[in-house]
Amino acid sequence: MRDTRAEDAKRRKLGAAVFALLAVVAAVTPFLAGAHAIWIAVGVGTGVVLLVVSLTIATDSDLNGPPPQRIG
Repeated sequence: MRDTRAEDAKRRKLGAAVFALLAVVAAVTPFLAGAHAIWIAVGVGTGVVLLVVSLTIATDSDLNGPPPQRIG
């Protein structure tokens, strides 16, 4: 059974729409991946800084001995 011209045109429009959607997804994906990579790096960097600061504070307080006591 042969397709009519209307069915053929409808099929071409659908194909063009799918192609356009795939083109947009392909164009946007690197930017989204880059944005996610930046936020992952910011999160990891912040976590490392907080870990270093907390370990420094804990180590300093442990090395200094007990807190001084007030006399009098």
